Amino acid sequence: MKKAFEFLTHLRENNNREWFSSHKSEYDSIVKENKVFFNQIYSELQEYDNLKGIHIFRIYRDVRFSKDQTPYKTNFGAGYSRSKPMLRGGYYIQLEPGNSFVGGGFWGRMQRIYFVSVKNSKSVLQKLKKLPLMKPSSDILKPFKVIL
Repeated sequence: MKKAFEFLTHLRENNNREWFSSHKSEYDSIVKENKVFFNQIYSELQEYDNLKGIHIFRIYRDVRFSKDQTPYKTNFGAGYSRSKPMLRGGYYIQLEPGNSFVGGGFWGRMQRIYFVSVKNSKSVLQKLKKLPLMKPSSDILKPFKVIL
C-alpha cells in the first residue's frame, strides 16, 4: 500500500499525460496490488453480507464538462454492491493520501426501507469492526481518517 500512496502523491504534483506515461509500468504494478487488496476486502465482506459485485474505479477522469482538466484522479477506489432486490446499497473504499475513507449506504425513497437499512448497516459495521483488516491497529488502515 505504501507504494500506492507514494505514487498518488507524485501524481498529484505531476498530473499530466507525459509524467503518467513515463510511470505507467509503476502504475500497472500498483493496480495489481490494489486488485488483490480490494478483492480481499470483498471476500471478507462476503462472510457478513450478501454482495453481488465489486467495481474497481479507473484512474482516468472524465474531463469533458469539467473546469478542472487534470487527466487523472489522485485516488484509488472500489465499490461493493449488495445483492438486489432484497438488499440495497453497498460499500465504498477510497485510498488517497490524506483523504482515505470507508463509506456505505444507499439511496431510497421509502422511509420504511431506510430504517431497515440503517439497522442492517449498523449490524454490518459492528461485524466489520471484527474483521482483521478493520482493526485500528492494522497497518493497512493507518491512512484512514475515520474509525469504524
